[in-house]
Amino acid sequence: RTYVGLFGALRGEVKNVSVANSYFRAADDVGGVCGYLYYYGAITNCHNSGTITVTADHAKIGGGCGYSYEGTITNCSNSGNVTVVAAEKETYASAGGVCGKMFEGTILNCNNSGSVTATAEYAQSGGVCGDNNGIIVNSYSYGSVTATADFAGAGGVGGLNYGTMKNCYYLSGTVVGGTNREDAVGSVEAKTAEQFASGEVAYLLQGTQTEAVWGQNIDGEEPHEAYPVLGGAKVYYGYANCETNVPTYSNNELADVPGHDYDINGYCKRCNDYAEIEADEEGVYQLSIAYHLYWFAAHVNEGNTSANAVLVNDIDLNGKSWDNFRIGGQGWN
Repeated sequence: RTYVGLFGALRGEVKNVSVANSYFRAADDVGGVCGYLYYYGAITNCHNSGTITVTADHAKIGGGCGYSYEGTITNCSNSGNVTVVAAEKETYASAGGVCGKMFEGTILNCNNSGSVTATAEYAQSGGVCGDNNGIIVNSYSYGSVTATADFAGAGGVGGLNYGTMKNCYYLSGTVVGGTNREDAVGSVEAKTAEQFASGEVAYLLQGTQTEAVWGQNIDGEEPHEAYPVLGGAKVYYGYANCETNVPTYSNNELADVPGHDYDINGYCKRCNDYAEIEADEEGVYQLSIAYHLYWFAAHVNEGNTSANAVLVNDIDLNGKSWDNFRIGGQGWN
């Protein structure tokens, strides 16, 4: 039997569907959501955790869709295991975590965490798509990928690729190469489990997309997530405090540049530190605003008791706390 899935053949659009605790077994064009997606049909925000198994020649199977002919798959995920075994050795088979085979279609913002296996003389097995002649963007695979035979092809994102891949990733060690047994910077790259867990991949996948798509709980309440999820907690990239020059990832907002970020009054917006002031040619510090006074007090209290300063105008301390403020041991309250 062909065209097997929750929907057999699909030319319209399916949204917001989850397939769980299911088992699909058929001859060809088998997918958790639909077997055959064609002529601008679309699958959006759908998820499969069911098992897909096929034993047949020329089979095309995937966690989301078996065969996509000019279809679009967006914001979809698969966590079910996908396995195809050709009935006769000298034949073709393709398996993908999201789509088995795609011709002039699009896969956007999708992911796979299930295992993908294809066994045939000309087997093609991919973490996202087994045999790709379309466009795959902002997608990744975290599951193992295997193709077994003399002329088999396996890839972390695409097993065989004659199409386009952009900003795609796969878990290092699950297979050799992102597609056609190799990686390409900006196209498809391997990332370690640590890089996935850090939030790096979630941040890269989200990229410049204005709508929030990818996220990951990396430092919020436990349990933390090992890899990106659709609609997850936003991941920021930058500098956690003023003292570090090493950027990091976090669910909390971070600074874009290292070091202090002083406002026009000399106070750091991030840590409440204050900017250093310089003495004039005679070595006298000119105190004209509140932070000058604050800085000079700390400067003296650090042991620079011979420092000289002059108040060049009135300083407004309204709204600023000066409790137990001391310059050279003299307390101001």
